[in-house]
Amino acid sequence: TSNVTIGSSSGNTTIRGNLVTNSTLSTPKIVSGSQTVAVSGTTVLDSFVATDFRSAKYIIRASSDLGFQTLEVLLIHDDVDAYITLYGDISTVDMDVVEITAEMSAGNIELYATDIAANTSIRIMGTYFFPST
Repeated sequence: TSNVTIGSSSGNTTIRGNLVTNSTLSTPKIVSGSQTVAVSGTTVLDSFVATDFRSAKYIIRASSDLGFQTLEVLLIHDDVDAYITLYGDISTVDMDVVEITAEMSAGNIELYATDIAANTSIRIMGTYFFPST
Protein backbone atom coordinates (compact mmCIF):
# COMPACT_ATOMS: atom_id res chain seq x y z
CA THR A 1 0.00 0.00 0.00
CA SER A 2 2.98 2.33 -0.30
CA ASN A 3 5.50 3.42 -2.91
CA VAL A 4 9.23 2.78 -2.67
CA THR A 5 11.68 5.00 -4.53
CA ILE A 6 15.19 3.74 -5.24
CA GLY A 7 17.92 5.91 -6.71
CA SER A 8 17.78 9.52 -7.79
CA SER A 9 16.45 11.50 -10.75
CA SER A 10 19.99 12.19 -11.97
CA GLY A 11 21.65 8.78 -11.53
CA ASN A 12 21.28 5.15 -12.47
CA THR A 13 20.18 2.25 -10.31
CA THR A 14 21.68 -1.17 -11.02
CA ILE A 15 19.86 -4.31 -9.93
CA ARG A 16 21.77 -7.57 -9.71
CA GLY A 17 19.82 -10.77 -9.30
CA ASN A 18 16.05 -10.81 -9.72
CA LEU A 19 13.60 -7.93 -9.64
CA VAL A 20 10.25 -9.43 -8.66
CA THR A 21 6.88 -7.71 -9.04
CA ASN A 22 3.44 -9.25 -8.64
CA SER A 23 1.61 -6.76 -10.85
CA THR A 24 2.96 -3.92 -13.02
CA LEU A 25 6.45 -2.58 -13.64
CA SER A 26 6.55 1.04 -14.79
CA THR A 27 9.26 3.42 -15.98
CA PRO A 28 8.64 7.03 -17.09
CA LYS A 29 7.63 6.09 -20.65
CA ILE A 30 7.05 2.31 -20.54
CA VAL A 31 4.54 0.21 -18.60
CA SER A 32 4.66 -3.59 -18.48
CA GLY A 33 2.38 -6.19 -16.88
CA SER A 34 1.30 -9.81 -17.21
CA GLN A 35 -1.80 -11.92 -16.62
CA THR A 36 -3.39 -15.31 -17.29
CA VAL A 37 -6.66 -15.44 -19.27
CA ALA A 38 -9.01 -18.38 -19.87
CA VAL A 39 -10.18 -18.27 -23.50
CA SER A 40 -13.64 -19.40 -24.57
CA GLY A 41 -14.73 -18.38 -28.05
CA THR A 42 -13.43 -14.89 -28.79
CA THR A 43 -12.07 -13.37 -25.58
CA VAL A 44 -10.55 -9.97 -24.78
CA LEU A 45 -6.95 -10.56 -23.72
CA ASP A 46 -6.11 -6.92 -23.08
CA SER A 47 -7.71 -3.51 -23.38
CA PHE A 48 -6.34 0.00 -22.96
CA VAL A 49 -7.58 3.53 -23.57
CA ALA A 50 -6.39 4.63 -27.02
CA THR A 51 -5.35 8.07 -25.78
CA ASP A 52 -3.02 6.52 -23.19
CA PHE A 53 -0.80 4.52 -25.55
CA ARG A 54 -0.05 4.52 -29.29
CA SER A 55 1.57 1.08 -29.46
CA ALA A 56 2.13 -2.12 -27.49
CA LYS A 57 4.12 -5.32 -27.65
CA TYR A 58 2.83 -8.63 -26.33
CA ILE A 59 4.44 -11.99 -25.66
CA ILE A 60 1.77 -14.70 -25.62
CA ARG A 61 1.91 -18.34 -24.56
CA ALA A 62 -1.21 -20.39 -25.30
CA SER A 63 -2.04 -23.90 -24.16
CA SER A 64 -5.06 -26.08 -24.94
CA ASP A 65 -6.12 -29.69 -25.45
CA LEU A 66 -4.60 -29.32 -28.93
CA GLY A 67 -1.08 -28.30 -27.86
CA PHE A 68 1.04 -25.23 -27.13
CA GLN A 69 1.85 -22.02 -29.03
CA THR A 70 3.98 -18.98 -28.36
CA LEU A 71 4.18 -15.77 -30.35
CA GLU A 72 4.90 -12.07 -30.19
CA VAL A 73 2.47 -9.38 -31.27
CA LEU A 74 3.20 -5.77 -32.20
CA LEU A 75 0.17 -3.46 -32.11
CA ILE A 76 -0.29 0.13 -33.24
CA HIS A 77 -3.37 2.28 -33.80
CA ASP A 78 -4.24 5.48 -35.65
CA ASP A 79 -7.19 6.55 -33.41
CA VAL A 80 -9.57 4.78 -35.83
CA ASP A 81 -8.24 1.26 -36.39
CA ALA A 82 -5.85 -1.10 -34.62
CA TYR A 83 -3.18 -2.96 -36.58
CA ILE A 84 -1.15 -5.98 -35.51
CA THR A 85 1.63 -8.13 -36.82
CA LEU A 86 2.51 -11.55 -35.44
CA TYR A 87 6.03 -12.90 -35.41
CA GLY A 88 8.07 -15.62 -33.76
CA ASP A 89 4.92 -17.77 -33.97
CA ILE A 90 5.72 -21.38 -33.09
CA SER A 91 3.45 -24.27 -32.14
CA THR A 92 3.82 -27.87 -30.97
CA VAL A 93 1.24 -28.87 -33.58
CA ASP A 94 0.98 -28.06 -37.27
CA MET A 95 -1.54 -25.25 -36.67
CA ASP A 96 -2.29 -22.31 -34.38
CA VAL A 97 -3.70 -22.98 -30.92
CA VAL A 98 -5.30 -19.49 -30.90
CA GLU A 99 -6.01 -16.76 -33.42
CA ILE A 100 -5.08 -13.19 -32.39
CA THR A 101 -6.91 -10.06 -33.61
CA ALA A 102 -7.30 -6.44 -32.46
CA GLU A 103 -9.75 -3.58 -32.94
CA MET A 104 -10.70 -0.17 -31.63
CA SER A 105 -13.98 -0.14 -29.71
CA ALA A 106 -15.52 2.85 -27.88
CA GLY A 107 -12.17 4.61 -27.52
CA ASN A 108 -10.35 1.48 -26.33
CA ILE A 109 -7.87 -0.74 -28.12
CA GLU A 110 -8.75 -4.38 -27.55
CA LEU A 111 -6.60 -7.44 -28.23
CA TYR A 112 -8.57 -10.67 -28.75
CA ALA A 113 -7.85 -14.40 -28.82
CA THR A 114 -10.13 -16.96 -30.43
CA ASP A 115 -9.67 -20.54 -29.28
CA ILE A 116 -9.27 -23.43 -31.71
CA ALA A 117 -9.64 -26.26 -29.17
CA ALA A 118 -11.10 -26.81 -25.70
CA ASN A 119 -9.43 -25.75 -22.44
CA THR A 120 -7.47 -22.85 -23.91
CA SER A 121 -5.50 -20.68 -21.52
CA ILE A 122 -3.25 -17.74 -22.34
CA ARG A 123 -0.38 -16.24 -20.42
CA ILE A 124 0.23 -12.73 -21.76
CA MET A 125 2.82 -10.08 -21.01
CA GLY A 126 2.22 -6.62 -22.45
CA THR A 127 4.50 -3.61 -22.74
CA TYR A 128 2.91 -0.23 -23.53
CA PHE A 129 4.71 2.85 -24.79
CA PHE A 130 3.92 6.45 -23.72
CA PRO A 131 2.73 8.84 -24.96
CA SER A 132 -0.03 8.15 -27.45
CA THR A 133 1.07 10.94 -29.82
